[in-house]
Amino acid sequence: MSIAPISHRIPTFGLLFVVAMLSGCGPRSGLEIIPVDGVVTLQGQPLSNALVTFYPQSGRSSSAKTDSTGHFDLKYSADKMGAVVGTHEVHITYGGPQPPSQAAASGKSTVTSKPIPPGDYKSPEPFSVTESSHHFEIKIP
Repeated sequence: MSIAPISHRIPTFGLLFVVAMLSGCGPRSGLEIIPVDGVVTLQGQPLSNALVTFYPQSGRSSSAKTDSTGHFDLKYSADKMGAVVGTHEVHITYGGPQPPSQAAASGKSTVTSKPIPPGDYKSPEPFSVTESSHHFEIKIP
């Protein structure tokens, strides 16, 4: 039994890769991704620098960091904003030193941001991402 030289095996591996991609072993297609944004508050105050993650029942998660006003825009992938349409568990990780507020940074205020004790929040109820419901106000008690 003879083994083909490596130069003859490389095109075979390339062909197998193409077949695998076309048969569904590559990135998922057919999932509807729509823009999703919102605001996170902690005890009624905007929560900055928090990691917001939406975990769908199927497909990959989407996440974002909140800005100084608690606002976030979810990112699905490096080049795609939003989240998969459907039901999601929502997790928020926060805490530690907070960046100064815009007012303090501009010199208009001498108030500095207090550190927030680290925390993890999981929404008690799932969130439903749809064409008509894609902006969320998340209130952490």
